[in-house]
Amino acid sequence: MITTNEFFDIYTQMVTNKLQTRTLLDIRRQLKDGTYHVALYLNFKGKQMYIKTGISALKTDFDSRTGTLLGKNARIGNQVIHSKQIRADNILLELSMANKLRDLTPEKLKNIIETGDINF
Repeated sequence: MITTNEFFDIYTQMVTNKLQTRTLLDIRRQLKDGTYHVALYLNFKGKQMYIKTGISALKTDFDSRTGTLLGKNARIGNQVIHSKQIRADNILLELSMANKLRDLTPEKLKNIIETGDINF
């Protein structure tokens, strides 16, 4: 069990190193219906990673400042996105607390976040 001070030290290190996810609209590739994937973004060891959330949106239906969907049907989509972001951030925190992040490649970390399997 870690102390509260140890937890905050680890969390501060993650924030300082910008090791947390951000939600964005991945406009690199437009889908056939004119929407774009909403993705979690993470930069790890100098590599940019985009992790799909399973949600897509039009540019006009996404607030890039807050990373949320807009419109009358946005509530459920935002809940899905938020839960995936929390899960990813919890995985990062857990790996950081176990000192396992330094041993991971960016590709392996992306796979762990996508599958949720931190046992490697």
